[in-house]
Amino acid sequence: MSGGAVHPASVRLELDAIGQAAWERLFDAIPDSVLEQSWTYGEAVRLAAGRSVTRGLIMSGEAPVGLVQVFIHKFFGCIAIPEILRGPVFLPETSEDEKQAALSLVRQQWRRGFVQFPRWMPELPDTPEAQSLLRQLGVRQVVTGYPTVLVDLTASTVQMRAGLDGKWRNALSQAEKSGLKVKFARGGKAVEKAVRHYDAMRRKRRFSGPSGATATAFHQLVRRQRDLLAVTVSRGSDVLSGALFLGHGQTATYYMGWTAKAGRAVNSQNLALWRGMLKLSEDGFTSLDMGGIDTWREPGIARFKIGTGGRVYMTAGTWM
Repeated sequence: MSGGAVHPASVRLELDAIGQAAWERLFDAIPDSVLEQSWTYGEAVRLAAGRSVTRGLIMSGEAPVGLVQVFIHKFFGCIAIPEILRGPVFLPETSEDEKQAALSLVRQQWRRGFVQFPRWMPELPDTPEAQSLLRQLGVRQVVTGYPTVLVDLTASTVQMRAGLDGKWRNALSQAEKSGLKVKFARGGKAVEKAVRHYDAMRRKRRFSGPSGATATAFHQLVRRQRDLLAVTVSRGSDVLSGALFLGHGQTATYYMGWTAKAGRAVNSQNLALWRGMLKLSEDGFTSLDMGGIDTWREPGIARFKIGTGGRVYMTAGTWM
């Protein structure tokens, strides 16, 4: 991987050229990796939503520099909507020239046509430079940036706790004094129950959120034990709240969480998330993606996620 100027001809996109093991070896080297570009998540979406999946290996000369996973929605047998969520992703030493050449190749491969209508959320920060680059590629923005919160899990427990918002930290302290029991699970019925609780709460409160079916499929497909963590908080025989984390490379994502009315009264979800963060750090994950925030439609959930003290990060949006 070079650090100087790169001729576009030396960067190429190879479709479906490698299998899961090779993909994951490369993916594991990417810091702050994203769930949507992980192999297991792609297979989970294929299984749960019936999407087809195409994967691209980005090469510069003889060296791999990036990966891109594309979900294909098909209608009436001929209309296709390729969807690229937070991709492509790049290995650490990839140069800016290589990245720009790769983005151009992705644009060319999934160009809008008579029966193809791509939707592309590139994993680029929402900066004037990124916006300008994407416009130069001939795409137009259709949705503004996707915001999320990234928590550093390499910090010490003391540092992580000090970084919490004051009100969030006070709520956590109250939960810790309430005699609540925390359990961890890597699979089995605990994960199935967490998904059922979450889906029931989502239907009742009518908020947008990730698919429980995709989480169930991820549970069925996951290879590495550490890549699935369910946390439940209970008092006596009553389960008060839970959280489900999905691992992908060096990063984990807070995929779903739920809280019963009695749990909200004792801040049990603060405890579930906090203990999950500590467990993920212990397992060797370096960062936690809070799974997106929506300050307009779900301000309470957004404040809760921001309260973890993580860094708010905004992508450059969705383009066609």
